Amino acid sequence: MTKQTTTENREPETSKIIRLADIYKLREEKEKELAFYNKKMEELKTKLFFIKKEMEVTTFIIDMIEKEKITIIGQATTSTTQHKE
Repeated sequence: MTKQTTTENREPETSKIIRLADIYKLREEKEKELAFYNKKMEELKTKLFFIKKEMEVTTFIIDMIEKEKITIIGQATTSTTQHKE
């Protein structure tokens, strides 16, 4: 009867050790996964930064072109008015 108690006590301890080892392994896997996604997030942040800058440049160019059209139209109107006088 004493042996059964000792055996019964060891089995749960062994399974606890295995479970603890599994938990350590799971934690290690999750840390690797977290590192992977952090790296990907940094890459995406870099891409996002450059896309935003490209949009700013494009918007600036569009604004310049639109203002130039207004200036050209304004000049054409002014020169047409001057020719009429």
